[in-house]
Amino acid sequence: MAEYRLLDTGLLTAAENMALNEILTRRAGAGESRPTMRFLRFKPDAALLGYHQRAEQELHLEFCRENGIDVNRRLTGGGVTYFQTSSLGWELMAPLGMTPFDQGFARSLERICTSAAGSLSKLGVNARFRPRNDIEVDGRKISGTGGFTLEKGMLFQGTVLIENEIEKFMRAMNVPLEKLQKHEIDSMKDRMAFLKDYLGDSFDMEALKAVLVKGFAEDLGITLTPGGLTKEEKAELAERLPYFQSEEWIFAKKGLPRNPYWYHHVLNIESGSLTVNIWLDHSGRLVQKTLISGDFFCSPYRLIHDLEGELMGKKARPGVLSRVVLDYFERTQGEVMGFSAAQVAQAVADTLENPVQSKD
Repeated sequence: MAEYRLLDTGLLTAAENMALNEILTRRAGAGESRPTMRFLRFKPDAALLGYHQRAEQELHLEFCRENGIDVNRRLTGGGVTYFQTSSLGWELMAPLGMTPFDQGFARSLERICTSAAGSLSKLGVNARFRPRNDIEVDGRKISGTGGFTLEKGMLFQGTVLIENEIEKFMRAMNVPLEKLQKHEIDSMKDRMAFLKDYLGDSFDMEALKAVLVKGFAEDLGITLTPGGLTKEEKAELAERLPYFQSEEWIFAKKGLPRNPYWYHHVLNIESGSLTVNIWLDHSGRLVQKTLISGDFFCSPYRLIHDLEGELMGKKARPGVLSRVVLDYFERTQGEVMGFSAAQVAQAVADTLENPVQSKD
């Protein structure tokens, strides 16, 4: 059986938790740290952007500031996650190819989520895995999950919603509640489940941790031995923490080009959304910068960022950009879950048909 460390880091800030995700995943892949199952919690509450999202588009930043809500960015894709202090996060980090990451991303996701759902059911709720990446109770989402690869390591993580603070989460989102009808707000609330709504005063955090540990050990074939952060991991955390607290990381401040050739396109399909922005050089003939964002997961986690770099300097013609994207996916064997390579390529090509502004 594969041997894992069982690590409980307790209540940390969003920046500390995000930094540890990077550090422990990279170190596990490099053989510098043991494969790890980690329990994590957040204090204060945190609004966590998906890796490919933009804070100003997704969050009501003023509300977050006024209510002491941390804003940060996950290394995993997908949409915004609101992590209450009451919630529990769990994650598995190990080298690629080590159980449970030895059967491809989609199969690993299903295997881990099915185990987590079974563990929650042992507490007395009817939990089950709902593709593509949720765990639900009676048709309502109680846990979202996601993962990423970093160098030779992989992380897969999930959350368990415990106390119902959905209205606070909705107000933190960039959604004008005053424009929503009451039945639409109620519909959003009805899509979420919280353990305390089912278990009441009988809920016990340590019992929740215990069933997850037992379930993962039995279902995934791993041995879990309690342990803490090593001296080397603590030193790397101190070194990396300022970056994860910076605007460069949280708000993706990378100096978007100011030139006036700007094109924008959004692809919405049932499995997610993809937003593409393309800026051209001053001649209007070559791609200067591409920004691809939205609600999706990809593997490896740098797939989209590297694709953006691949498009730089290419001729600004739909057919040319489509071929660049298709060749890139074929060469890297990367995956954007819910989107085919052809759909991504078409979205990039279609962007050039939608100018936001042209040269003065």
